[in-house]
Parts: sequence; C-alpha cells; structure tokens
Amino acid sequence: MLTEEQIAQAKAATRYSTGEAHHEHDDCIRIAYEWLDAQNTIISKPTHSYALKHLIEKWGGRYVSQSDVDVAAALHPKISGLYPRFNLSAKLVLPDIRRLDGLNEAFTQGYQDRMTFECYASREDGEALPVRDRRSVSFARINVEHYPTVLAALPASVDSVAHKLFETNIGRAPREGVLPPGWKGMARDILYRLRRDGVVTVDAASQLWKAV
Repeated sequence: MLTEEQIAQAKAATRYSTGEAHHEHDDCIRIAYEWLDAQNTIISKPTHSYALKHLIEKWGGRYVSQSDVDVAAALHPKISGLYPRFNLSAKLVLPDIRRLDGLNEAFTQGYQDRMTFECYASREDGEALPVRDRRSVSFARINVEHYPTVLAALPASVDSVAHKLFETNIGRAPREGVLPPGWKGMARDILYRLRRDGVVTVDAASQLWKAV
C-alpha cells in the first residue's frame, strides 16, 4: 500500500492535468492506483480515452478527483502520459475487488451502486462479465439491496449464491441450470461487501471464496 510519505512527495512533483490540485483523502489516490495497476499497458501512443475518474469512482465506491488519478499515475512505474490519455490498453480490466482491502474510504459514498460494465473487456479475477443487455447489466451491481438474498442462500457455494441472485432478480431459474455470464462474478463481489461491512464474519466469507 502506498505510504503517506510517498503520496505527499508525488503530490508535490506531479504535473496536474487541471489548473489546481484537489484531493479529499489519500485513500482516493490509493484507489486510483489499484485501478490503474490492474490495467494492461501499451507501447504505442493511445488513440482512445475514457472518463477514467468516473470508472474508478464506481469501482471504489467513493468520489475520486482527476487530481487523484494524476498522482496515482505519476506514482505507478508503468503508467505514462497525461490524463486521460495514459498508455493503457483499450481493453480495460475490471480490477479484483479485493484490491480494496485495507482502504477504509472505499465504498463510503455509494458510487458503486452506479456500476456498469460496458467499458470493460474482462475481469481481473477471471470471472465473466455480464452480457450487455439492460436486465443483466442493471442487476449486476455491488448493491446492499442484494444482501438479504445472499444471506438467505448461506451457507452455500458462490455458485449457489449466484443462482439465488438470478432467481430473485429474474423471477425464474436459469435455463437448463446454466447461469448467464456475470452472475457468479456479482455473487463474489457481494460476498466481499458482506464481509467488509461485517454482515458475515471473515471466516465465513473466506470459506465461500475458497469454493470459487
């Protein structure tokens, strides 16, 4: 994890893409750094750009400024360029949610409830992304609304939790028992939130993660 000293030095040395730096908390820089660290980099000059701060905010669950992303990029040994045209592959990776362990500011402002997956090409944890139709994308969010459904499915494997989520949200069992892409990944993300929020114990959540 980035130290306060590293972040302070980087703030002083960073070439900001905005006229004036704005930072709310050092964890915002750490969240941005973890998101950037999960991405693949390219050698050639990028011809694409994304509203990176908004993607990072939705993943990390709180406000992140453009200045935070500037500093995170300056700290990262493989990232070059100026916001938003860093040397990132156009095939964005949804970072593993467990990268946020130990960052107390993550998920404190509800930005995760706006999460969608259209910009991502893959998930770092290897799970499938939701299919890009309205119903799947809208339900595949890391949202506390799903806590009761998940708790009702425990104790069980992540696969069983994913089936329960699908049945509750879609109103039927998956056809031929096969879940569409994205639901198992959503179950993993929600189990992480349950553990982080203290709704289930660390041991119980860890046992479920081992079943993946």
